[in-house]
Amino acid sequence: MKYRVDIPTRDKATGARGWQCLVVTATVSREARELALAEAGDLAAVRHRRDADLVLDDPARPLQVWDVTRR
Repeated sequence: MKYRVDIPTRDKATGARGWQCLVVTATVSREARELALAEAGDLAAVRHRRDADLVLDDPARPLQVWDVTRR
């Protein structure tokens, strides 16, 4: 199954908030979340160059996992 995982981001300069979207193939949503977090480590370097940080600890904006198999 394919899952879309949205990870919150925050721009360092302006504080603007956004989302980093990842699509991963996994058996269950928990596995999708773990795969996305593993891939997010690579993305953190890319986001850092764009002056943005991934925000993995904001309870008001948790990771969102969506099943997009049929889309």
